[in-house]
Amino acid sequence: MSRSGRSLIVQWSCGLIVRWSHSLIVETMRPPDFPTLRPPDHPTTQPKGQAALEFLLVLLILVPLLLGGIELARGVGIRHALDSGVGVSARALSLDPTQWSWATSVISQAVTDNLLGGGSVSTPVVTVYNAGGSAISAGALASLPFGAAFRLEAVVTYTPEITLVGGQTITIRVSHWGIIERYP
Repeated sequence: MSRSGRSLIVQWSCGLIVRWSHSLIVETMRPPDFPTLRPPDHPTTQPKGQAALEFLLVLLILVPLLLGGIELARGVGIRHALDSGVGVSARALSLDPTQWSWATSVISQAVTDNLLGGGSVSTPVVTVYNAGGSAISAGALASLPFGAAFRLEAVVTYTPEITLVGGQTITIRVSHWGIIERYP
């Protein structure tokens, strides 16, 4: 076989290999065909109620999570309202320790006027403690000398209303320190 014959065979075989590999690559890169629509009685179609059942199962998880998040926000709102009321009352009692009834009403009003509302919240129980940690009465607070420290504490119980789960009672406790600033 002559040299030009060999080169013709090599060229022909290389061209064949290139064409074959090109068609192989094109076939593998072609997007798959869209599935054909099947008749409703075809055995591979889904049962009619499966989507509704899956939706119901997802709702059974998502609804308590969503409502639990709302109740968590309400609890945080109640704690914030209680903290604000106790802070204002502690400052007012620092300036005038005889204002006990006004201070307790400010705390109660702060909790009831909470922006998010709030399920089942008890009436705040307000207690005042001296620097040693002993509970004292409103009259003892009014007789504390200038510069004496006190701690004002308010406690409420909150029962969140979570659908499908039930609520557990939570105790929210807030306290603020104050110093008697009224000079005798």
